[in-house]
Amino acid sequence: MLARKSLIKKIKKLYTQRSKISHGYNKEILDIDVKELSIIAGSLIMTLIGLKDQFESKQELINWIEFKRLGGLSENWIQYKESIKDSALNKTTGI
Repeated sequence: MLARKSLIKKIKKLYTQRSKISHGYNKEILDIDVKELSIIAGSLIMTLIGLKDQFESKQELINWIEFKRLGGLSENWIQYKESIKDSALNKTTGI
């Protein structure tokens, strides 16, 4: 949990720096920050590649990301996924 909080803090710091650059308040970024962001992005890509076979569609991946962002536990994912499918089915059938 601590590593996750630390990562979120780093990403927020880098995003703030990006915002300052894009809005003209800052004109440079440190090489160390670029390297750090590259490592984070690479790690995310590798994690998603490792998970790709667990999802039937892009939308299911998006639903899983949202589920995890909201604090969903892995052991509850299948039940949550089924509830989303049921909800979508009810909308299309009018039930």
